[in-house]
Formats: sequence, C-alpha cells, structure tokens
Amino acid sequence: MLPPSPIASVWTAYGLSDDPFFQMPLEPSHDPSADRPATLHVGRQRELDIVASRVLSDANSRSLVHGAAGVGKTSFVAKLKALLLGHHVLMHAEPVRVQEGMTPRHFLAEVLKVLLQIHATEVAGKGWMDDMTARFKGAKTEQEFWTRLRCIIYGEDTQGGGASAGFLGGQYQPVRIAGEIPDMSLFDEVKHALAFLSRGGQRRILIHVNTLESMADENMSAAARLMSQVRDVFLAPHGHWLFVGTTEIEDGIFRVHSQVSSIIPPATALEALSVEEVTDLIRRRYKHLQRGLKMVEPIQAEEAGFLFARYLGDLRKFLTLTSEGVRQHALRRPGEQITMYELIASLAEHHFRQSLLKRVSHEDAANMRTALAGERFDMEFHAAELKRRIQTISQPTASALIRRCEAAGVIAFARKQGRSVFYRVADGDIAVALEMR
Repeated sequence: MLPPSPIASVWTAYGLSDDPFFQMPLEPSHDPSADRPATLHVGRQRELDIVASRVLSDANSRSLVHGAAGVGKTSFVAKLKALLLGHHVLMHAEPVRVQEGMTPRHFLAEVLKVLLQIHATEVAGKGWMDDMTARFKGAKTEQEFWTRLRCIIYGEDTQGGGASAGFLGGQYQPVRIAGEIPDMSLFDEVKHALAFLSRGGQRRILIHVNTLESMADENMSAAARLMSQVRDVFLAPHGHWLFVGTTEIEDGIFRVHSQVSSIIPPATALEALSVEEVTDLIRRRYKHLQRGLKMVEPIQAEEAGFLFARYLGDLRKFLTLTSEGVRQHALRRPGEQITMYELIASLAEHHFRQSLLKRVSHEDAANMRTALAGERFDMEFHAAELKRRIQTISQPTASALIRRCEAAGVIAFARKQGRSVFYRVADGDIAVALEMR
C-alpha cells in the first residue's frame, strides 16, 4: 500500500473549504449549501431588473446582454435565473450556442433540444403527468407531440434482426433511425413546444442563446443572416429569448438587418465591476467557503480589489492569476496571508517576466523595469521622464526605447500635451511584469 500523500489543499490552512478565486460560473440557486450559489453575485442590480422585468411583464420578449470577455456574463445569467425562480419561468442549464456554419434548421434543432430537456425535467417532476392527464383532455395529443419531436431531433431506436444458422435462433441488435431534421423547417415545432410548456400561458420559457466569444467578420455576417432567417420564431408566444455575447454582437449581428433590429431592444451592457464591488465579491466568497471558527484571508479583500483594477475589468483573468499567486505563496508559507505587492512580485517572477521577454530584449525589459517598478500601474510618462529615471541612457536612446516598446505592444499612447507625448503600459500583465503597484 502506498503511503498517504503529504500534499493537502492549500486552502485548508486558511480555514477555507475551497479556492475562493474560482473561475467557474455561479449556479442559478440561492441555496447556501450550493457550491457556488447566486448569492455570491455582486452589483448589476439595475441590469438584472431590466431583463427580469421584461421576462415577467411581456407575453414574449427578447433581451440582448453584452460585455467584454471575462467581465462576468455567465454569472450574470445565473443570477438572473435565480431571480426568476418561483415566478413560473422554465429554464435550461446549458445555453444554445450559435456556431460557425450553422443553418436555420440546425439552430432551431438546438433550441428544440433544450425545450425537450425542459419537458423531460417536467415529466420527472412529482406527479406532473398525472396532473396533466387530469386537467387536459389533450394530454394524449401532447404526449404524442413530445414523442414525435424526440424522434425528429434525435432519431429513434428500433430492433433489427438477422437469422443465424445455429440453434440459438435470431440475433438482434439495436438500430438507430436518423432524425428528420434535413426535411423539416422546425418553426412550427418550436412554437408548439413553447405552447405546450406554457400550460396555456401560465408559464414563461427563458431560452438562453450564446454567441461565439470572438467572431471573425465573415462569421459575424453569417450569424447576422442566421438571426434574420429565424427572426419569426423569436416572436412566438411564451418564449423569452436571452442573447448573450461580447460587445460587438449588437452592431455586428443584431443591428445589421432591419427586421431583426426592429424587435431587439437596446442592449443591456455589463460594465466592469468597481474596485468596491470586487472587494465585496471576495468577502462573500471568503464567508461562504469558511470552515470552522478561524479563517485567515489569503489576501485582504481590499487589496484584492486594488489588484483587480490592473485587469481592466477582466474578472476571470484577475481570479485566475490571483488564485495562482496565492497557491505559490501558500506552498512556501501555508496559511500565511500574502500582500498585494508580494503577489505581484510572485506573478512577475513566475509568469509575466518571460512573457515580456518574448516582446522585447532583456536590455529593454530591464530599462523599463528600472524606470517603472514600484510606480502606479496607471501612471503616464514620456521619453524625458524615462531618461531621467534611467540615468545610464541618453535622450535619443530613451526615445528609441519608447518606439520599440510601443511597436512591441508593451506601452501604448495615452495623450499629447503640447509637444510632449505621454504613454502608459499596455495592459495589466505588463504592469505586473514590471512590478508596478
């Protein structure tokens, strides 16, 4: 028998049951025993109210939610679903995804798959079919519809047989009959499915559609054309469509064709969380994951908020890198709190310095670090300032350093004042690599 491994969760030493910097989306549940309940969501109440009121007020609706990559769109959807629980809104777990080369028939087939999932959940519910049979004379017709729909989308299993020469008789194996998608438009099937699920308008169905995070221009045009081709299904009663994607989807997909634009209200934009909101987010996670009476914050929630400001609203990236930095620290000093500056130094050493050296030479990286280490991550500077800070170089050399770093994407133009051109570091990764604060 192998001896037990000495490696344990680094979070146990902090009095936590798991990683408080997890990047998985929240769950659409307010149950405090859930791993990642929607109660951990912070901010964006106005945006939540806008979409939720549309779903709960109208016979059918369409909502467009967009935001930069990593801003927290998936967790926003989870919080929205949690808010809608108890309001007779039916929902599904995984979104319908707009895919490259998707045809109208295939898009509607994906929609029908989630409607079939919702129906299957309903059937599995306590006594639902008995209740339906008692209340609706057309229950048999409905059951036939769902059976037929499953065959259309997934095909059906039957038995194919062949005689054998032995005494064992016939040998049989299951045969799958292909679905009928290529021969059907599926518009009517979606409308009928929504009608049955709504129970005569008593319930609403939320259909969550995700577009690709990053689309080439030709894929964006194809997605815009797809939305125009299936436009009428978005008007079917009882269906509430939630389209989620990055910031370019509004103009690139939903405002291209007038017949689509006319039925899509202005997008609900998810802006970056504030430093205060991220501080609250981290506090909530610490509290939720605390096990026992004593808990040490791996990094103070306030300092985590200040660190987040470097990542220009990319919550996912901030959480990923903070988790990695704390883990490295905890392996050396288990259960000991790390400061923001220690975390930045650790990340710079293990990750970002090598990334920086892929863009510029060792000499240029060393000069930029001499000039900017310890300064605020959002400071602005010009060539004369670099020359003053790097005393070993001349003014022409400082200007050449600026040009090389700008071309390599290490720094970016900030503003011009008189004859002076000011620059800033291009992103949070570079600021961490240079150990800016």
